[in-house]
Amino acid sequence: MMPRRVPRAALTLVVVAIAAVAAAVLVVTQELPDGLRGLIGVVLLILLPGYAAMRALFAARELEPAESAAVTLGLGIALAVCGGLILNVTPSGLTAPSWAVYLAAFTVVASAIAIVRGSRATSAATTAAMAAATAMSADAPGRRRPSRDQVAMLVLAAIVAAAALFVARDGANHQQYPGFTQLWMLPDEPGSVTVGVRDVEGDAQTYRLELTVDGQPFSVPSSVALIDQQSWQETVAVGTPPSGKRVLVQADLFRASDTVAYRTVYVTLGDLLVPPTATPSAP
Repeated sequence: MMPRRVPRAALTLVVVAIAAVAAAVLVVTQELPDGLRGLIGVVLLILLPGYAAMRALFAARELEPAESAAVTLGLGIALAVCGGLILNVTPSGLTAPSWAVYLAAFTVVASAIAIVRGSRATSAATTAAMAAATAMSADAPGRRRPSRDQVAMLVLAAIVAAAALFVARDGANHQQYPGFTQLWMLPDEPGSVTVGVRDVEGDAQTYRLELTVDGQPFSVPSSVALIDQQSWQETVAVGTPPSGKRVLVQADLFRASDTVAYRTVYVTLGDLLVPPTATPSAP
């Protein structure tokens, strides 16, 4: 008795499962060049799980090459989106090892399901073909009902679109930006400057403000406590410079007990010594 041959589709799925495990191990354990690491990551993230899921869902029939590529890509993106949502709430979070385990495990399980379903579909191929032919002859032209595979593809497309919309909105609402602090100083009335501070660090901050006029310390409120998105501003009279003279006013802002200034601004007060311009004579 001749040994039964293993279907080519089953061998392909075995190779896909092994490749997923190997890619996961490489990404986690090896220091790879950025280009190679990115290529392996894309294959592991999109192509391998997407192909295994496609074969598991459509084991009963062969898709056209264009359909197979589109479904593989769509399922791969959907699985990546769902995986990100799932891993984000787990203790391990969105880390390279957690992604590698999730993707490799899913690909192996989906490949096993596809092999089992494929073997069952092969044994019943003749009966399914005869039933399909009978159904097609019984239905009137133009009134065919969509098949289960078509309905499944439509549902998957809707899930992918909904998941993408959710992730986009959630990411926009919770996008993280680096915090910063604004410090400004503007000339005000003659001999005065307006100094302001705004906290955009994301939490409450305590600052220390130091003001110097031509290098000499000048008395200002030294401690400024602000909560996130709060501003402080005050006008400080530093004195009117003598005629024809200019003075340099410098404001240094420190965070908490820092000894190095976090922000520094300068303002020059006094005459700008602009040369006079000739007055045009009347014609």
